[in-house]
Amino acid sequence: MSLTPVSIAAHGVRCRSDGSPPPLSGVSMRMRTELQEITAAMTQSKGARVWASRAFMDSTRITAFTADPLPTGMGLGQMAELNEAGERMSAEHFPKEIFAKYPDKKEKKRADLVLAAGAVLVSAACADVLRQFDLGHSSLYPIRLFQHDRKTPVEGEYFCLNIGERKDAFLPGHSPLVRVLGSGAFEDAANPE
Repeated sequence: MSLTPVSIAAHGVRCRSDGSPPPLSGVSMRMRTELQEITAAMTQSKGARVWASRAFMDSTRITAFTADPLPTGMGLGQMAELNEAGERMSAEHFPKEIFAKYPDKKEKKRADLVLAAGAVLVSAACADVLRQFDLGHSSLYPIRLFQHDRKTPVEGEYFCLNIGERKDAFLPGHSPLVRVLGSGAFEDAANPE
């Protein structure tokens, strides 16, 4: 995972005020490396508080699960869009259980950070690390993962991460390599498509 300080709207967890690295016991080697990258980048950033993650550009983090309709009547796609937009949502806006999509595939224990049924899921170990930070309006809601048969649990304990924060801080006037298009979208002026 590559993390970079950004000035574009980003969602995320506020860093620890003392700048000290969190204890990493129980976290996978992959997540440990990612958290160490975050800590190193924050140390070099002189107090920057907004970070963007490219974790979901890794297709192995996107898993095929589905869920029953949510009690709010909201679809999974709408829930995912609101979460990505940084909307603060209650537990009722997230599935409490999700089910493997394919009957012929036995799902194994998930990584510490995955996208499943439109929700951002974190392992219990990752949730423990996140809870050491000021989550602001972000929340962790328990979720259970099951095989396609809807009875057999997938190994591990997981939480939905509601990213209930949004920071719009992009300053086009200070970004000479970005051009604002008429639609409000941004274009890399050095590499226009």
